[in-house]
Amino acid sequence: MDRDVLVTIGAVIGRKAKREGAEHIRFSVPVDDLFLQVCKPLGYSMSASYPYNSGSMGRIICLESLMQKMTGVFFNRVMTSGLGWTGDVVLKTDIGTVGLHVGQTGVWVQEKAGRPQVYISQMALSQLVMGYRGVYDVVHDGGVSIPKRLLPVMDVLFPMGNPYMWWSDRF
Repeated sequence: MDRDVLVTIGAVIGRKAKREGAEHIRFSVPVDDLFLQVCKPLGYSMSASYPYNSGSMGRIICLESLMQKMTGVFFNRVMTSGLGWTGDVVLKTDIGTVGLHVGQTGVWVQEKAGRPQVYISQMALSQLVMGYRGVYDVVHDGGVSIPKRLLPVMDVLFPMGNPYMWWSDRF
């Protein structure tokens, strides 16, 4: 959404709140939502709550296809990270094995992956893909094995983010 539109929406909501005598207005938005940037100069407080989560709401159906679709994102992450690393990463999950080649001009899915280097469950990998958890969080999970030399590489490929599920999607 355009920032100017959000400023207008914020102003309209602020005037209405003032007319109604409301001192506080509550919004449920992602912590990185642009609307919060609009609210910053107006003064706001933010809180984030993370209820207990007993399992992932995502599943990887086709590991190779997912990685193929992410190669452009991976390459952008590697290029902007300053890591300067090139090489191969082979992921072995409970649903298959996939190899990634990180090169100077792109990231490619390898048809003939070498020996697995990273062992990771589908659940942990799906959480990394969605940005729900970071590499340094999942490395201590049972069934996850990432060599120390690949931790920085995996951290660049799968950075932790601020995933958010809108309330309407939770039913």
